[in-house]
Amino acid sequence: MDLVGLTKEKLWSEIMAGLLEVVNKDAIATWFEPLRPISLDDGTLVLGAPNQFFIEWISEYYSNPLTRILSKPEFSKLKIDFKVEKDGFENIAEEVDEIIEASTTTSPIKFNGNGPLDGSRLLPRYNFDNFIIGESNRFAFAAARAVSDAPARVYNPLFIYGGVGLGKTHLLHAIGNHLKKVNPKIKIYYTPAEQLFLDLIQSIQERNTMLFNNKYRNLDLLLLDDIHYLKGKERLQEDVFHLFNHLQNMGKQIVFTSDRPPKEIPTLEERLVSRLVSGLVCDLKPPDIETRIAILNNKSKIDGISVAPEIIFFIAENIKTNIRELEGALIRVSGYASLTNTPLTLETCKQVLSDLQINKEPPKPVKIIETAANYYNVTLEQLQSKERTATLVLARQVAMYLLRAFGGMSLKEIGAYFGGKDHSTVIHAIVKITDLKKQDSSLSQDIHKITMLISGG
Repeated sequence: MDLVGLTKEKLWSEIMAGLLEVVNKDAIATWFEPLRPISLDDGTLVLGAPNQFFIEWISEYYSNPLTRILSKPEFSKLKIDFKVEKDGFENIAEEVDEIIEASTTTSPIKFNGNGPLDGSRLLPRYNFDNFIIGESNRFAFAAARAVSDAPARVYNPLFIYGGVGLGKTHLLHAIGNHLKKVNPKIKIYYTPAEQLFLDLIQSIQERNTMLFNNKYRNLDLLLLDDIHYLKGKERLQEDVFHLFNHLQNMGKQIVFTSDRPPKEIPTLEERLVSRLVSGLVCDLKPPDIETRIAILNNKSKIDGISVAPEIIFFIAENIKTNIRELEGALIRVSGYASLTNTPLTLETCKQVLSDLQINKEPPKPVKIIETAANYYNVTLEQLQSKERTATLVLARQVAMYLLRAFGGMSLKEIGAYFGGKDHSTVIHAIVKITDLKKQDSSLSQDIHKITMLISGG
Protein backbone atom coordinates (compact mmCIF):
# COMPACT_ATOMS: atom_id res chain seq x y z
CA MET A 1 0.00 0.00 0.00
CA ASP A 2 1.39 3.39 -1.00
CA LEU A 3 0.98 5.82 1.90
CA VAL A 4 1.13 8.76 -0.50
CA GLY A 5 -2.35 10.12 -1.12
CA LEU A 6 -3.91 8.30 1.81
CA THR A 7 -5.72 10.40 4.37
CA LYS A 8 -5.05 9.79 8.04
CA GLU A 9 -8.65 8.60 8.46
CA LYS A 10 -8.34 6.06 5.64
CA LEU A 11 -5.03 4.77 6.97
CA TRP A 12 -6.39 4.35 10.51
CA SER A 13 -9.40 2.55 9.07
CA GLU A 14 -7.08 0.08 7.30
CA ILE A 15 -5.14 -0.54 10.50
CA MET A 16 -8.35 -1.05 12.49
CA ALA A 17 -9.48 -3.62 9.92
CA GLY A 18 -6.24 -5.51 10.50
CA LEU A 19 -6.60 -5.29 14.27
CA LEU A 20 -10.07 -6.80 14.09
CA GLU A 21 -8.47 -9.97 12.78
CA VAL A 22 -6.18 -10.42 15.79
CA VAL A 23 -7.84 -8.57 18.70
CA ASN A 24 -11.24 -9.42 20.18
CA LYS A 25 -14.14 -7.02 19.64
CA ASP A 26 -14.46 -6.05 23.30
CA ALA A 27 -10.85 -4.91 23.41
CA ILE A 28 -11.27 -3.02 20.12
CA ALA A 29 -14.32 -1.21 21.49
CA THR A 30 -12.63 -0.41 24.80
CA TRP A 31 -9.13 0.63 23.72
CA PHE A 32 -9.03 1.40 20.00
CA GLU A 33 -12.35 2.93 19.03
CA PRO A 34 -11.83 5.92 21.38
CA LEU A 35 -8.63 6.78 19.46
CA ARG A 36 -8.75 9.12 16.50
CA PRO A 37 -6.16 10.05 13.86
CA ILE A 38 -4.74 13.55 14.45
CA SER A 39 -2.06 13.83 11.79
CA LEU A 40 -0.05 11.94 9.17
CA ASP A 41 3.35 13.46 8.47
CA ASP A 42 6.59 11.89 7.19
CA GLY A 43 5.25 8.37 7.55
CA THR A 44 4.12 8.84 11.18
CA LEU A 45 0.46 8.49 12.07
CA VAL A 46 -0.34 10.33 15.30
CA LEU A 47 -3.35 9.04 17.22
CA GLY A 48 -5.21 11.07 19.81
CA ALA A 49 -5.98 9.27 23.08
CA PRO A 50 -8.30 10.28 25.94
CA ASN A 51 -5.46 10.29 28.48
CA GLN A 52 -1.97 8.99 29.23
CA PHE A 53 -3.41 5.85 30.77
CA PHE A 54 -4.79 4.76 27.37
CA ILE A 55 -1.39 5.23 25.75
CA GLU A 56 0.43 3.22 28.42
CA TRP A 57 -2.19 0.47 28.35
CA ILE A 58 -2.08 0.03 24.56
CA SER A 59 1.72 0.16 24.59
CA GLU A 60 1.97 -2.54 27.25
CA TYR A 61 -0.90 -4.85 26.37
CA TYR A 62 -1.39 -4.50 22.62
CA SER A 63 2.12 -3.88 21.34
CA ASN A 64 2.27 -7.39 19.87
CA PRO A 65 -0.81 -7.13 17.57
CA LEU A 66 0.17 -3.60 16.56
CA THR A 67 3.67 -4.81 15.68
CA ARG A 68 2.19 -7.63 13.61
CA ILE A 69 0.00 -5.18 11.67
CA LEU A 70 2.86 -2.75 11.03
CA SER A 71 5.16 -5.57 9.91
CA LYS A 72 2.96 -6.18 6.87
CA PRO A 73 4.53 -4.96 3.61
CA GLU A 74 1.86 -2.31 3.03
CA PHE A 75 2.67 -0.67 6.38
CA SER A 76 6.43 -1.22 6.39
CA LYS A 77 7.22 2.50 6.19
CA LEU A 78 4.63 3.56 8.75
CA LYS A 79 5.18 4.50 12.37
CA ILE A 80 2.50 5.11 14.98
CA ASP A 81 2.73 7.65 17.76
CA PHE A 82 0.23 8.70 20.42
CA LYS A 83 -0.76 12.04 21.88
CA VAL A 84 -3.09 12.88 24.73
CA GLU A 85 -5.90 14.98 23.30
CA LYS A 86 -8.64 16.02 25.67
CA ASP A 87 -10.84 17.81 23.15
CA GLY A 88 -13.82 15.68 22.27
CA PHE A 89 -13.01 13.03 24.90
CA GLU A 90 -14.48 12.27 28.29
CA ASN A 91 -12.25 12.36 31.34
CA ILE A 92 -12.34 8.78 32.56
CA ALA A 93 -10.80 9.53 35.95
CA GLU A 94 -13.55 12.02 36.75
CA GLU A 95 -16.22 9.56 35.73
CA VAL A 96 -14.74 6.88 37.97
CA ASP A 97 -14.93 9.35 40.86
CA GLU A 98 -18.60 9.75 40.10
CA ILE A 99 -19.47 6.06 39.93
CA ILE A 100 -17.86 5.35 43.31
CA GLU A 101 -20.49 7.61 44.86
CA ALA A 102 -23.32 6.11 42.80
CA SER A 103 -26.02 4.11 44.52
CA THR A 104 -26.51 0.38 44.02
CA THR A 105 -29.47 -1.28 42.38
CA THR A 106 -31.19 -4.61 42.73
CA SER A 107 -32.64 -4.60 39.24
CA PRO A 108 -31.79 -7.73 37.23
CA ILE A 109 -29.65 -6.00 34.61
CA LYS A 110 -27.53 -8.08 32.29
CA PHE A 111 -23.92 -6.94 32.02
CA ASN A 112 -21.57 -8.13 29.30
CA GLY A 113 -23.22 -11.56 29.29
CA ASN A 114 -21.23 -12.66 32.31
CA GLY A 115 -23.05 -11.35 35.37
CA PRO A 116 -24.17 -13.51 38.27
CA LEU A 117 -27.62 -13.79 36.73
CA ASP A 118 -26.02 -15.25 33.60
CA GLY A 119 -23.65 -17.76 35.17
CA SER A 120 -20.89 -18.01 37.73
CA ARG A 121 -18.14 -18.77 35.17
CA LEU A 122 -17.05 -21.72 37.30
CA LEU A 123 -15.24 -24.57 35.58
CA PRO A 124 -16.67 -27.93 36.80
CA ARG A 125 -13.40 -29.79 36.19
CA TYR A 126 -11.76 -28.00 39.11
CA ASN A 127 -12.87 -29.48 42.43
CA PHE A 128 -11.43 -30.52 45.76
CA ASP A 129 -11.47 -34.22 44.88
CA ASN A 130 -8.97 -33.88 42.02
CA PHE A 131 -6.65 -31.42 43.78
CA ILE A 132 -3.47 -33.31 44.71
CA ILE A 133 -2.46 -32.45 48.28
CA GLY A 134 1.16 -32.29 49.44
CA GLU A 135 3.19 -30.45 52.04
CA SER A 136 3.57 -27.50 49.65
CA ASN A 137 -0.17 -26.79 49.43
CA ARG A 138 -1.78 -28.48 52.45
CA PHE A 139 -2.37 -25.22 54.35
CA ALA A 140 -3.97 -23.42 51.39
CA PHE A 141 -6.13 -26.46 50.61
CA ALA A 142 -7.36 -26.68 54.22
CA ALA A 143 -8.18 -22.96 54.24
CA ALA A 144 -10.11 -23.25 50.97
CA ARG A 145 -12.12 -26.20 52.33
CA ALA A 146 -12.89 -24.31 55.53
CA VAL A 147 -14.19 -21.32 53.56
CA SER A 148 -16.34 -23.55 51.34
CA ASP A 149 -17.85 -25.21 54.42
CA ALA A 150 -18.55 -21.97 56.30
CA PRO A 151 -18.45 -18.95 53.94
CA ALA A 152 -17.98 -15.54 55.59
CA ARG A 153 -17.72 -17.19 59.01
CA VAL A 154 -14.09 -18.36 59.22
CA TYR A 155 -11.62 -16.56 56.95
CA ASN A 156 -12.95 -13.49 55.18
CA PRO A 157 -11.21 -12.55 53.04
CA LEU A 158 -9.11 -15.56 52.10
CA PHE A 159 -5.97 -14.57 50.20
CA ILE A 160 -4.05 -17.32 48.36
CA TYR A 161 -0.77 -16.50 46.66
CA GLY A 162 1.86 -18.44 44.73
CA GLY A 163 3.70 -18.72 41.43
CA VAL A 164 2.23 -19.52 38.04
CA GLY A 165 0.71 -22.97 37.66
CA LEU A 166 0.65 -23.98 41.33
CA GLY A 167 -3.12 -24.37 41.72
CA LYS A 168 -4.50 -20.98 42.79
CA THR A 169 -7.21 -20.91 40.15
CA HIS A 170 -8.02 -24.57 40.82
CA LEU A 171 -8.75 -23.78 44.47
CA LEU A 172 -10.90 -20.76 43.56
CA HIS A 173 -13.12 -22.85 41.30
CA ALA A 174 -13.19 -25.70 43.83
CA ILE A 175 -14.56 -23.37 46.51
CA GLY A 176 -17.25 -22.11 44.15
CA ASN A 177 -18.18 -25.56 42.84
CA HIS A 178 -18.52 -26.97 46.36
CA LEU A 179 -20.80 -24.14 47.49
CA LYS A 180 -22.82 -24.29 44.29
CA LYS A 181 -23.41 -28.00 44.89
CA VAL A 182 -24.53 -27.38 48.47
CA ASN A 183 -26.74 -24.42 47.55
CA PRO A 184 -27.56 -24.04 43.82
CA LYS A 185 -29.25 -20.67 44.46
CA ILE A 186 -26.18 -18.99 45.93
CA LYS A 187 -24.84 -16.07 43.86
CA ILE A 188 -21.25 -16.92 42.96
CA TYR A 189 -18.99 -15.21 40.47
CA TYR A 190 -15.43 -16.06 39.42
CA THR A 191 -13.47 -13.44 37.50
CA PRO A 192 -9.87 -12.43 36.77
CA ALA A 193 -9.13 -8.89 38.02
CA GLU A 194 -8.62 -7.79 34.41
CA GLN A 195 -12.24 -8.59 33.56
CA LEU A 196 -13.44 -6.58 36.54
CA PHE A 197 -11.45 -3.65 35.18
CA LEU A 198 -12.93 -4.02 31.69
CA ASP A 199 -16.41 -4.15 33.23
CA LEU A 200 -15.68 -0.93 35.11
CA ILE A 201 -14.48 0.78 31.93
CA GLN A 202 -17.59 -0.39 30.07
CA SER A 203 -19.89 0.97 32.78
CA ILE A 204 -18.09 4.31 32.54
CA GLN A 205 -18.36 4.45 28.76
CA GLU A 206 -22.04 3.54 28.82
CA ARG A 207 -22.70 5.96 31.70
CA ASN A 208 -24.59 3.26 33.57
CA THR A 209 -23.23 2.52 37.03
CA MET A 210 -26.14 0.17 37.71
CA LEU A 211 -24.55 -2.40 35.41
CA PHE A 212 -21.34 -2.67 37.38
CA ASN A 213 -22.97 -2.46 40.80
CA ASN A 214 -25.59 -5.07 39.97
CA LYS A 215 -22.97 -7.46 38.70
CA TYR A 216 -20.65 -7.32 41.69
CA ARG A 217 -22.48 -5.89 44.72
CA ASN A 218 -25.24 -8.49 44.94
CA LEU A 219 -22.98 -11.52 45.19
CA ASP A 220 -22.74 -14.03 48.01
CA LEU A 221 -19.27 -15.17 46.95
CA LEU A 222 -16.75 -13.24 44.85
CA LEU A 223 -13.74 -15.19 43.58
CA LEU A 224 -11.24 -12.62 42.29
CA ASP A 225 -8.22 -14.10 40.50
CA ASP A 226 -4.84 -12.43 39.89
CA ILE A 227 -5.38 -9.35 42.04
CA HIS A 228 -1.75 -8.32 41.39
CA TYR A 229 -3.24 -6.95 38.17
CA LEU A 230 -4.36 -3.96 40.27
CA LYS A 231 -0.81 -2.63 40.62
CA GLY A 232 -0.54 0.91 39.32
CA LYS A 233 -4.30 1.23 38.70
CA GLU A 234 -5.38 3.64 41.40
CA ARG A 235 -8.98 4.04 40.29
CA LEU A 236 -9.52 0.30 40.03
CA GLN A 237 -7.95 -0.16 43.47
CA GLU A 238 -10.39 2.35 44.90
CA ASP A 239 -13.35 0.61 43.34
CA VAL A 240 -12.18 -2.78 44.65
CA PHE A 241 -11.74 -1.21 48.09
CA HIS A 242 -15.35 0.03 48.11
CA LEU A 243 -16.62 -3.27 46.68
CA PHE A 244 -14.66 -5.16 49.34
CA ASN A 245 -16.18 -3.06 52.14
CA HIS A 246 -19.69 -3.45 50.75
CA LEU A 247 -19.53 -7.24 50.44
CA GLN A 248 -17.85 -7.72 53.80
CA ASN A 249 -20.37 -5.46 55.55
CA MET A 250 -23.16 -7.52 53.97
CA GLY A 251 -21.62 -10.70 55.37
CA LYS A 252 -20.49 -12.04 51.99
CA GLN A 253 -17.35 -14.10 51.30
CA ILE A 254 -14.44 -12.88 49.18
CA VAL A 255 -11.47 -14.96 48.01
CA PHE A 256 -8.46 -13.40 46.28
CA THR A 257 -5.45 -14.90 44.53
CA SER A 258 -2.17 -13.29 43.53
CA ASP A 259 1.34 -14.24 42.46
CA ARG A 260 2.73 -12.63 45.64
CA PRO A 261 1.55 -11.57 49.13
CA PRO A 262 -0.41 -8.30 49.44
CA LYS A 263 2.47 -6.28 50.89
CA GLU A 264 4.69 -7.14 47.91
CA ILE A 265 2.27 -6.00 45.20
CA PRO A 266 3.83 -2.77 43.85
CA THR A 267 1.90 0.52 44.27
CA LEU A 268 -0.99 -1.13 46.08
CA GLU A 269 -2.70 1.36 48.40
CA GLU A 270 -1.98 0.81 52.09
CA ARG A 271 -5.65 0.74 53.05
CA LEU A 272 -6.36 -1.97 50.47
CA VAL A 273 -3.35 -4.00 51.66
CA SER A 274 -4.73 -3.69 55.19
CA ARG A 275 -8.08 -5.13 54.05
CA LEU A 276 -6.45 -7.97 52.12
CA VAL A 277 -4.43 -9.15 55.12
CA SER A 278 -7.32 -8.78 57.56
CA GLY A 279 -8.46 -12.37 56.98
CA LEU A 280 -6.17 -15.31 56.26
CA VAL A 281 -3.17 -15.16 53.91
CA CYS A 282 -1.69 -18.48 52.78
CA ASP A 283 0.71 -19.52 50.06
CA LEU A 284 1.19 -22.28 47.53
CA LYS A 285 4.78 -23.44 47.17
CA PRO A 286 6.28 -25.51 44.33
CA PRO A 287 5.41 -29.20 44.90
CA ASP A 288 7.98 -31.61 46.29
CA ILE A 289 9.04 -34.72 44.33
CA GLU A 290 6.41 -36.96 45.95
CA THR A 291 3.61 -34.53 45.13
CA ARG A 292 4.87 -34.13 41.56
CA ILE A 293 4.82 -37.90 41.08
CA ALA A 294 1.29 -38.06 42.52
CA ILE A 295 0.16 -35.27 40.18
CA LEU A 296 1.55 -37.09 37.13
CA ASN A 297 0.05 -40.42 38.18
CA ASN A 298 -3.33 -38.75 38.66
CA LYS A 299 -3.07 -36.98 35.29
CA SER A 300 -2.18 -40.22 33.47
CA LYS A 301 -5.10 -41.98 35.16
CA ILE A 302 -7.60 -39.25 34.22
CA ASP A 303 -6.37 -39.13 30.61
CA GLY A 304 -6.12 -42.89 30.27
CA ILE A 305 -2.39 -42.83 29.52
CA SER A 306 -0.26 -45.86 30.31
CA VAL A 307 3.09 -44.51 31.53
CA ALA A 308 6.04 -46.45 32.94
CA PRO A 309 7.19 -45.41 36.45
CA GLU A 310 10.64 -44.40 35.16
CA ILE A 311 9.06 -41.89 32.77
CA ILE A 312 6.91 -40.43 35.55
CA PHE A 313 9.98 -40.14 37.75
CA PHE A 314 12.10 -38.54 35.01
CA ILE A 315 9.50 -35.82 34.36
CA ALA A 316 8.88 -35.24 38.07
CA GLU A 317 12.59 -35.03 38.81
CA ASN A 318 13.31 -32.47 36.09
CA ILE A 319 10.26 -30.18 36.13
CA LYS A 320 10.09 -28.78 39.63
CA THR A 321 8.36 -25.43 39.80
CA ASN A 322 5.14 -25.48 37.81
CA ILE A 323 2.26 -27.99 37.88
CA ARG A 324 1.00 -26.74 34.53
CA GLU A 325 4.36 -27.43 32.87
CA LEU A 326 4.57 -30.75 34.70
CA GLU A 327 1.26 -31.95 33.26
CA GLY A 328 2.07 -30.33 29.92
CA ALA A 329 5.26 -32.38 29.65
CA LEU A 330 3.31 -35.60 30.18
CA ILE A 331 0.77 -34.62 27.52
CA ARG A 332 3.57 -33.66 25.14
CA VAL A 333 5.39 -36.96 25.55
CA SER A 334 2.27 -39.14 25.25
CA GLY A 335 0.98 -37.07 22.32
CA TYR A 336 4.26 -37.48 20.44
CA ALA A 337 4.23 -41.23 20.99
CA SER A 338 0.63 -41.49 19.82
CA LEU A 339 0.99 -39.30 16.73
CA THR A 340 4.24 -40.91 15.56
CA ASN A 341 3.24 -44.43 16.60
CA THR A 342 6.42 -44.56 18.71
CA PRO A 343 6.70 -46.64 21.90
CA LEU A 344 6.49 -44.46 25.02
CA THR A 345 9.98 -45.13 26.41
CA LEU A 346 12.34 -43.18 28.62
CA GLU A 347 14.55 -42.40 25.61
CA THR A 348 11.55 -41.03 23.71
CA CYS A 349 10.70 -38.92 26.74
CA LYS A 350 14.21 -37.47 26.92
CA GLN A 351 14.20 -36.71 23.20
CA VAL A 352 10.82 -34.97 23.21
CA LEU A 353 11.64 -32.89 26.29
CA SER A 354 15.19 -32.01 25.23
CA ASP A 355 14.35 -28.34 24.64
CA LEU A 356 13.33 -27.91 28.30
CA GLN A 357 17.01 -27.49 29.16
CA ILE A 358 16.98 -30.62 31.34
CA ASN A 359 20.42 -31.25 32.83
CA LYS A 360 21.99 -28.56 30.62
CA GLU A 361 24.10 -25.58 31.59
CA PRO A 362 21.86 -22.50 31.37
CA PRO A 363 22.79 -20.04 28.61
CA LYS A 364 24.55 -16.79 29.45
CA PRO A 365 22.20 -13.82 30.06
CA VAL A 366 23.84 -11.77 27.31
CA LYS A 367 23.15 -14.54 24.78
CA ILE A 368 19.49 -14.61 25.77
CA ILE A 369 19.13 -10.83 25.40
CA GLU A 370 21.05 -10.70 22.11
CA THR A 371 18.99 -13.55 20.63
CA ALA A 372 15.72 -11.80 21.53
CA ALA A 373 17.04 -8.52 20.10
CA ASN A 374 18.11 -10.15 16.83
CA TYR A 375 14.79 -11.95 16.47
CA TYR A 376 12.86 -8.69 16.71
CA ASN A 377 15.39 -6.91 14.51
CA VAL A 378 16.48 -4.39 17.15
CA THR A 379 19.90 -3.69 18.58
CA LEU A 380 21.10 -4.65 22.04
CA GLU A 381 21.52 -0.95 22.83
CA GLN A 382 17.90 -0.23 21.85
CA LEU A 383 16.66 -3.13 23.96
CA GLN A 384 18.48 -1.76 26.99
CA SER A 385 17.42 1.84 26.34
CA LYS A 386 14.34 3.69 27.59
CA GLU A 387 12.68 3.77 24.15
CA ARG A 388 9.09 2.51 24.20
CA THR A 389 8.04 1.74 20.65
CA ALA A 390 5.67 -1.21 20.32
CA THR A 391 8.39 -3.50 18.95
CA LEU A 392 10.92 -2.57 21.63
CA VAL A 393 8.43 -2.98 24.48
CA LEU A 394 7.52 -6.47 23.27
CA ALA A 395 11.15 -7.51 22.64
CA ARG A 396 12.22 -6.18 26.05
CA GLN A 397 9.43 -8.02 27.88
CA VAL A 398 10.15 -11.26 26.03
CA ALA A 399 13.85 -10.96 26.92
CA MET A 400 12.98 -10.47 30.62
CA TYR A 401 10.63 -13.46 30.48
CA LEU A 402 13.34 -15.66 28.92
CA LEU A 403 15.99 -14.55 31.43
CA ARG A 404 13.70 -15.72 34.21
CA ALA A 405 12.67 -18.92 32.39
CA PHE A 406 16.19 -20.01 31.43
CA GLY A 407 18.39 -18.93 34.28
CA GLY A 408 15.98 -18.43 37.16
CA MET A 409 17.68 -15.07 37.75
CA SER A 410 16.44 -12.78 40.49
CA LEU A 411 14.22 -9.85 39.54
CA LYS A 412 16.94 -7.41 40.58
CA GLU A 413 19.52 -9.19 38.40
CA ILE A 414 17.20 -9.08 35.39
CA GLY A 415 16.43 -5.40 35.94
CA ALA A 416 20.15 -4.61 36.02
CA TYR A 417 20.49 -5.78 32.39
CA PHE A 418 17.91 -3.18 31.35
CA GLY A 419 19.25 0.01 32.82
CA GLY A 420 18.47 -0.86 36.44
CA LYS A 421 14.70 -1.26 36.08
CA ASP A 422 13.01 -2.06 39.38
CA HIS A 423 11.54 -5.46 40.30
CA SER A 424 7.95 -4.35 39.70
CA THR A 425 8.72 -3.62 36.04
CA VAL A 426 10.34 -7.02 35.64
CA ILE A 427 7.45 -8.80 37.37
CA HIS A 428 5.00 -7.00 35.10
CA ALA A 429 6.93 -8.13 32.00
CA ILE A 430 7.09 -11.76 33.12
CA VAL A 431 3.41 -11.93 34.07
CA LYS A 432 2.42 -10.09 30.88
CA ILE A 433 4.27 -12.47 28.54
CA THR A 434 3.11 -15.51 30.52
CA ASP A 435 -0.51 -14.42 30.05
CA LEU A 436 -0.09 -13.39 26.40
CA LYS A 437 1.44 -16.76 25.50
CA LYS A 438 -1.87 -18.42 26.43
CA GLN A 439 -3.92 -16.04 24.31
CA ASP A 440 -1.69 -15.44 21.29
CA SER A 441 -0.50 -18.52 19.41
CA SER A 442 1.75 -16.37 17.22
CA LEU A 443 3.61 -15.01 20.23
CA SER A 444 3.86 -18.51 21.69
CA GLN A 445 5.46 -19.70 18.44
CA ASP A 446 7.85 -16.73 18.45
CA ILE A 447 9.01 -17.53 21.97
CA HIS A 448 9.46 -21.17 21.03
CA LYS A 449 11.62 -20.15 18.04
CA ILE A 450 13.73 -17.83 20.20
CA THR A 451 14.10 -20.58 22.80
CA MET A 452 15.36 -22.97 20.14
CA LEU A 453 17.85 -20.35 18.89
CA ILE A 454 19.16 -19.80 22.40
CA SER A 455 19.53 -23.51 23.11
CA GLY A 456 21.14 -24.13 19.72
CA GLY A 457 18.22 -26.22 18.44
